[in-house]
Amino acid sequence: HVQEKRGPTDAMERGMARQRVLQRPKRGTRNVVKALEEAQAKSRSAMVSPTPPPTLRKHRRDKAEMYVVRTDGFTCNREIVQDSALKFAHPSTQQQMLMWKTRPKRALVLKKLGDELLPQLLELAEFLFKEEGISVLVEPHVHRRISKEGGYEFVETFSEKNVGMLEDVVDFVVCLGGDGVILHSSSLFARAIPPVISFNLGSMGFLKSHYFQH
Repeated sequence: HVQEKRGPTDAMERGMARQRVLQRPKRGTRNVVKALEEAQAKSRSAMVSPTPPPTLRKHRRDKAEMYVVRTDGFTCNREIVQDSALKFAHPSTQQQMLMWKTRPKRALVLKKLGDELLPQLLELAEFLFKEEGISVLVEPHVHRRISKEGGYEFVETFSEKNVGMLEDVVDFVVCLGGDGVILHSSSLFARAIPPVISFNLGSMGFLKSHYFQH
């Protein structure tokens, strides 16, 4: 005798279908669960990868154009500065005046170590960015310090990997402190240092020509 295998009856199929429907979450519940999972994923991502501070862009940025006016008291010559590099082959009795052909775009602001000149740096950064429309760049350790102040998100910084890009993106340097700050600024540029505006706020100021209160 062959035993016939019987499948589920209609009543059993209807019962199983009803059970699957009851176990299936409602559409609104699925949306809530999905939203919660996405929020948790974003929260974990924010904790693992915080937003980095603004840094120099990897691509080359055009600098402002400038030229030099030379005069001996009788005649005046104007020379275009090529590749932001200006060299003097021998001492000259002529007066040299640097003039901007286009508006400067970015300034590197340096100060001596410590928090003593931090208020002056913040005041200068606000003036350059908000009133003159010039981007402000500071050293990494200074950026970490001013990030605690709040309200200075517009200030940029750089890393050790892109120090070589400074000469391609910095139009001029502002030094706050003594002569050591100027000497330090020259070490950040391998080929040619941009024009330097120095303010005497240190113990020694033989190389400084301006006073911050002026």
